[in-house]
Order: sequence, then C-alpha cells, then structure tokens
Amino acid sequence: MKKIILLSVILFFAGLNLTMAQASLANVKPIPTFNYYMTEQNTAFVEPGSGETREKRDVNVVISTGGDVVGEEIFATVYVIKKDGSQAFGPFTVYTNEPFSLDIPKGKWGVTVNSNWDLNVSVWISTQKIMRENEEQ
Repeated sequence: MKKIILLSVILFFAGLNLTMAQASLANVKPIPTFNYYMTEQNTAFVEPGSGETREKRDVNVVISTGGDVVGEEIFATVYVIKKDGSQAFGPFTVYTNEPFSLDIPKGKWGVTVNSNWDLNVSVWISTQKIMRENEEQ
C-alpha cells in the first residue's frame, strides 16, 4: 500500500511539473512573428528547429503601440540569446517605431522582450546578403 501511495505522489508531482512547463511555454512564440499583441510583461521568441546556420544574419525587432499614448516614452528591453544558451547580447532599449537590428553569428537564436506596456511586437531574422542587396538598389 505504501508503494502505491508513493507512486501516486510521484506521478502527481510529475504531472504538476509538466502542466507548469506547458504554461510557461505558452508565452514562447516562433521567429518570425509579426504584429504579435504582447499583453504579458515578458515574451520570448525562438527560432524553430535545431542545428547550425552557415550565414551571418541579423535579428530584427520592431515594437509599436495600438494607439496614441500621450506624454510617455514607450520602450521595451530586448535580449538576444543563442538557443543553446552559450551567448547572450543585451539588454537593449528599443523605442516604438524605431527598428532594432543586431548582427548574430551562426546558430539558432531567441529573443526576449520585456515591457510594462501592451505592445505590438515583430521579430524576424534576415540574412545579411539580402539586406545588403536591398540597400544597394
């Protein structure tokens, strides 16, 4: 009988941990994401898949508000973190309608956006080759 109770308790806590992990993953969005209405204070964006990329790329973040906010300077704090956790850049302060771009080495990356305001957030990754070709035209 003691083994059954012990097993039940272990399964209960394992299920509770799984439920909590799923709840925390609900706040993780894929890269690219455009015009995500962020109502939480912290939101993470992660590049799907695994493995290394060969080219150097730029991570881009743009924030905006849904309406006019008078008298306040709206901003978000942005961190750029390699998916395996081996590198991190930031914090960067990003203001509304001011594009933020950062060169990132090869690999898979994620972005966290922290703000006290409800924002529309766009996060995407572009290759530098494409960006340079567009600048030359």
